[in-house]
Amino acid sequence: MKSRWVTAIYTLAVLTLMGAASQVQGYGQNTNDQNRQSQNRTGQNQPNHNQFDAHDQQVTRDWYNQNRSHAPAGLRDQDKLSPAEEQRLRPGSDLDPNLQRKAHPVPRDLARQLPPPPRDSRYVAVGGHVAQVDKRNHVQDVIHLELNF
Repeated sequence: MKSRWVTAIYTLAVLTLMGAASQVQGYGQNTNDQNRQSQNRTGQNQPNHNQFDAHDQQVTRDWYNQNRSHAPAGLRDQDKLSPAEEQRLRPGSDLDPNLQRKAHPVPRDLARQLPPPPRDSRYVAVGGHVAQVDKRNHVQDVIHLELNF
């Protein structure tokens, strides 16, 4: 009778350990898949990410809508650009000294959600927009956000 209990307990323990091991193995595979997708999403496999795609625009708009009430410099309602400045902030143009003074680094939590910009580029918040500019202040692309006025 005692040996049956020992055998039953041993069998139960082995089955429990096998089930836990298979769950851990499956979890590792899902995590690896998620890491691969995250690598693709963060641009690590996209060395020339010079333009924002639809996903980048949606991420930025979602972030802005969630943070609108305490938006940082460059994304506040009072940072709105004049119509003349708006026309000068477009892909292919250069940030003139006036726009450079109004440009601020994008918040870290937003930058982490966007793919890393190319090596010599950065993301800036200027006048209610998020722009990707290179080290010579050449505008590569712009995401226009709707500010309340």
